[in-house]
Amino acid sequence: MCGRRPCADPACTWSEAYRAQSEARAVLAMEFSARRPYLDLVEKKRGTAARQELEREIIRQYRA
Repeated sequence: MCGRRPCADPACTWSEAYRAQSEARAVLAMEFSARRPYLDLVEKKRGTAARQELEREIIRQYRA
């Protein structure tokens, strides 16, 4: 177990990849009308690249 530091384990719950997957799942669970305002807020706080990465992960999970 890696604790509070990410490790090489793909199932590590402390990794950035896991956080991004979890955030995408949370957005998909939102009401459809709440998703765009959330993505707009992500863009405002973290930038366009972060929004685009989140949108890609949402689409990937939606298609899976």
